[in-house]
Amino acid sequence: MPPDRSSRASSATQDRPLSTSCTACRNRKVRCDSAKPACDGCVKLGTPQECVYLPRQKPGLKTGFNTGLLERVGALEQDLTFVKAELAELRSQTSQHATLSPASGSIPRPPTFDYRPPAATGTQPPPNGVPPSSATIQSMTPQSMVHESDLPQPELLNMLYDLYFQHVSPFAPMF
Repeated sequence: MPPDRSSRASSATQDRPLSTSCTACRNRKVRCDSAKPACDGCVKLGTPQECVYLPRQKPGLKTGFNTGLLERVGALEQDLTFVKAELAELRSQTSQHATLSPASGSIPRPPTFDYRPPAATGTQPPPNGVPPSSATIQSMTPQSMVHESDLPQPELLNMLYDLYFQHVSPFAPMF
């Protein structure tokens, strides 16, 4: 009949070899000669008590560490499923919104030009092949190419300019 677990556990702690260095030398991180009642390092330092040699600890993770990790992973998985559900709900809402009003949320397209070659009236087209028109000239202005909402606020831009010229420009000047 095998011995019960409690007697095996208590005998396992008794069977473990003692550490090779005393606690004082281990704390000071110096070599210990394991002499008894006091090692040579403790005698030189004048430590009044005997050296204490504790049993070695088991290698590996402490008990309960693994369960803590599993609990954390479980909590993260719950958060992930919650976020996935919210993402799916938001996607369905945006797809419903897009099907209800497709033109309202669309990005404005640049104007298309209907170019027709000039009739044989003797007028020559410009060298680039595109006739100048008020729509062409108006579409090329910088105001129409960049929307105000695309840029950061002016205060933020000024702060970024100042930071650039204080920190970057002295080390890597452009000119």
